[in-house]
Amino acid sequence: MIDGGSTRIGMYLGAGKPQAAKATSHLVFYGIFGLSVVIVIPWLCARSHVGKIFSTDVAVVSSMASISTLAAAGYIILSLFYYAMATLQAQARTLPIMTSLFIGAWVVGVPGAYAFGFPAGLGLLGIWVGMSVGYIVTTVLGVYFTYKSNWEKEAKKAVERSKGRDDGDHLVVELEQNRRASVDAGFNTMVTPKE
Repeated sequence: MIDGGSTRIGMYLGAGKPQAAKATSHLVFYGIFGLSVVIVIPWLCARSHVGKIFSTDVAVVSSMASISTLAAAGYIILSLFYYAMATLQAQARTLPIMTSLFIGAWVVGVPGAYAFGFPAGLGLLGIWVGMSVGYIVTTVLGVYFTYKSNWEKEAKKAVERSKGRDDGDHLVVELEQNRRASVDAGFNTMVTPKE
């Protein structure tokens, strides 16, 4: 859904249709979020049995039940980030994605996992709690950057990018036109750029 949604949003932005891009972004949100809820419901219903797949030890089964609840909640939270990532990627705004992931996962998540897991004494559950806090920060930042999107401005930027304003793009077009002119004039020489 992320790649398809991002492509469709980008297509509308490049066509100069910001409202259609925004509506598609909302559709991507409903699809990703809805799918995550559909996945999480059976996961939560089976949380007390998941540990039995790995062990018959009661402590492992109990630990997996508590971790599964946290992981299921995290899955839904991260679905919101994936929606934001699809939208920001379509807008060619990768810096907010990188910033959100770096701050949430590395600046907050890793130290949080250590702090909750070891000094706080929560063990494996604490590691999951710390990482979940990091993912919440990642999601909040990603959704914030998406919410603050200026769709009209992003559409104008996408239209400009699609025109090929880069000097290298003009060089390729000019070389192709020169090659065609040479062929049309009866010259069979190929003009190639120096690298």
